[in-house]
Order: sequence, then C-alpha cells, then structure tokens
Amino acid sequence: MCKYYPYLQKVCEAFADLVPLLQMKPFLSVMHAKGHSGKCEVQWGGRNQEGAARTDMITLQARGWNLRKKSNLHKYLSQRYVKITKRTREMEQEVEALKVELGKTEEELQQWVTDVKDWAAATPNDISPDDAPGLQRVMEGLALSIQQKKMDKYRQTDSNKARQRIQSKIEKDKQKLSQAMDFYNRLVSAEDAVGPVDIILAAECPLWPWDKDSDVPLKEKKAVFDKVMLLRRLKEEDGILLKEMQQHWQFLCRCSRRLQELKGMGYQSGLSMGAYEGLRCNLQGQLDMLKRQMREVQSAYMHVVVNVVDSSVLQLEEEEMESEEDLQESDAENSDEDI
Repeated sequence: MCKYYPYLQKVCEAFADLVPLLQMKPFLSVMHAKGHSGKCEVQWGGRNQEGAARTDMITLQARGWNLRKKSNLHKYLSQRYVKITKRTREMEQEVEALKVELGKTEEELQQWVTDVKDWAAATPNDISPDDAPGLQRVMEGLALSIQQKKMDKYRQTDSNKARQRIQSKIEKDKQKLSQAMDFYNRLVSAEDAVGPVDIILAAECPLWPWDKDSDVPLKEKKAVFDKVMLLRRLKEEDGILLKEMQQHWQFLCRCSRRLQELKGMGYQSGLSMGAYEGLRCNLQGQLDMLKRQMREVQSAYMHVVVNVVDSSVLQLEEEEMESEEDLQESDAENSDEDI
C-alpha cells in the first residue's frame, strides 16, 4: 500500500478518468501494518485511518452468508456491540489513567498524536547518505520497529517458525540501522555521533542527540498514539454497529411489507384457483416465519438498547416497533377478510 497508493495518485494526475479511484480509503490491517516499518504502520495502518473501524464489513459479507449465519446476524451484532461498548469504556479509562500518570492534558496528548503523524510523514522511504534530517527519522523508525518486533516475538506468536521470521526481520532492520548510523556519523561532529546499535536498542526509551530539547522520547509518544487511535476506532465501530442494527431491522420491515402487499393482491388471470390459493398459503408461511424472526431480532436489539444505549436510540427503535405493530394489525384484518 505504501508504494501502490502514491503511484495511483501520480497516475490519476495524468488520467483524469481515474480520479474517482482516490475516493477509496486505503489501509492495511494491524498485522500487515506492523510487518512494515514504523512509518508505514502510522501512515497506512487501519487502526490509524479515519473511517476504518469496521474493517470486516459485516453488512456486505452478509450477502454471501448461508441461511444459518444470516438468521444469526442479530445475535452477532448484539454481542459485538456489547463487547465493543465494554472495550470502549476500558480504553477510555486507560487513556484517562495515562493522562494522570503523565500529568498531561487532552490537548497535549493530541499534540503527541500530531507529532507522531508528522514524524511518519517526514520519514523518507529510502536511506540517503547525504540527508541528515532524513537519516534521523529513519534511525528513529528502525529503532522503534526493532523494539516493537522484540515485544511481539513471544507475545503474539506461539511457534518457532513464526519467531524465526520475526528474528530475521529484526536482524535486517539492525543492519539497516547500523548503515544509517554510519552515514549519519560521517555528516556530524563526534559530539553528535550516535551508536552503537546495541546501546541504542538497550535503552527502553532512547533519547537521540537531536532531541535534547524534548524530554519525551518517540517511543512514549507512539504508545500514546496507539491508545488514542484505538479508542477512536472503537468509538467509530460503536456508531456503525448501531447503524447496522437499525438497517437490519428496517430491511426486515420492508420484507414484511412487501410480502403483505403480494399476499393482498387479488386474483390474477392465468392462475387456476388452486394455484392462487397455494401462492397465498406460501406467502403466508413466509410472512409468519419472517415475523417470528422479527420478534427475535426486536427482542435482541431492544435488550442492547435498554441496557447499553441512551434513550434517544430507544425512541428510534420504538418508532420501528410501532410500525411493526401496525403491520401485524393489518395482517390480522386481511386474515379476517379472507375468512
């Protein structure tokens, strides 16, 4: 993604017909983003992109689900919403505790988030032996990436094969870091020289010579950045899940109305009386099945609304329920007329 999307931007400058392609929001999954450099994780990681909270796109995938999974969509959405709401509260408490621990305000934490984004944007993709500021950013990114991979080596893997792959990446990054240090030390005085690699990586939060005026290392800012971005994505998913539940309910209501319209149609020429009665019987069976599903969906969503969400969402759900009651009454009237 870090190579494809900039290439796409250049192509769209030459071919105006392709400009709509830039409307999509590119992002990498958390796993793939961490497999790249620290710069790529900040710039292209899905957790750090606005609007990328629902990366699994449940509503779109539901089109291809089988009937069993489709019938359980309300259970999944309800359970997922309760889980996300709980996780959001926990993350909010973590961020508040972080503010108290660091003695920082909300504005200062947001400034750290901006600093990390600016750092990632200013970091060059390749090592240039004559660009001292660029080498500084590259060294910071490589050191941060190596330390993060070391933490993930045993925390997120359970096989020797996976750990060997991570160790191989660590060794390659160490070689790049050593090369960048050599280039940088040739451009600066002995007092401003950096290295060796092992000493830099041994420090929990290394402070580089060019960060003398800053008492906050990049690693600490990056840790705050990760928590703030995770909280934003959780809040995004909270709203999207509510929207998906509402859309699911509205879809079922539309299906119910459509079945009642078909069932209420008069006798169609070309059909025998037996075929007409069979069609009405089939439609009534589908309608009964759908209403049973709607009652179950309604109960699950209302349980979430009453116990988790505020009263404003409850009122919206009540409006939907009233429309369903109207449908049931009209169906009862149609049944009486048939009798």
